[in-house]
Amino acid sequence: MLYLELHIHGENKKEQVEALGIRPGDPILYDRPIERGFSPNTFTGAYLDNGLGCFVTSEIARLVAESSGLKNVRFLGAMASHEEIGRFGSRVLAERFRPDVTIAVDVGHDFVAAPGVSDRRYEPIAMGAGYCLTHGAVTSATLNSLITSVSVDKGIPVQHELAGRDTGTDAMAAALAAIDSAAASIGFPIRNMHTISESGHTGDVDAAIYAIFETLKHMDSMNGGSGITVDDLRSGHPRLDQSSALVHQPAPAEEK
Repeated sequence: MLYLELHIHGENKKEQVEALGIRPGDPILYDRPIERGFSPNTFTGAYLDNGLGCFVTSEIARLVAESSGLKNVRFLGAMASHEEIGRFGSRVLAERFRPDVTIAVDVGHDFVAAPGVSDRRYEPIAMGAGYCLTHGAVTSATLNSLITSVSVDKGIPVQHELAGRDTGTDAMAAALAAIDSAAASIGFPIRNMHTISESGHTGDVDAAIYAIFETLKHMDSMNGGSGITVDDLRSGHPRLDQSSALVHQPAPAEEK
């Protein structure tokens, strides 16, 4: 619950508040601009979650527009609401546009620097070490492998983290909307999440932008220049009918 201190005193406090035009349930926005951080290449402010995801989306659109463009891949950038309370915005977008690939861009936690968390069994994700790529939940191993290989090839720093049944991001949108779409969840570790003093690293944000942009260009050039296909995404995962059986190997006899 959030309490707003107005320093009201005296008689008829309720009437005094209402005279200001304030009612229970009114939305409040903190006026906290994004500023340079104390350390190099850092910044701090409110609404990095998920203003940074919106910024990355718009920057990718700018890079696509300023480049030679994509001939075989259509890039659709979207900014969805209600992510925190059930992905209600993104699942509607997924059902409306039915994309073959869904890449969510959101923030993550700097587990290394988090007080009382770094010694627990979390991935050592750290601010300033690159963008994060989530594995598990609904994410596509094929798509993740593609993004990772492009990042390694282009020298873009990438960190890897794991998720359970839910990524906690809009990467779940297609699955929640019952759409067949290869999903990936990309983010960047920030500190002080869900406060007006969130902080991040410009290098991590740049890494996310160029990882997705370079992946789009790679997809556009696949299959001899004809571009990636839906079958590439559907057939790229491990298949049980192409696997080999596990065979127990007896321990070697001890030499005398």
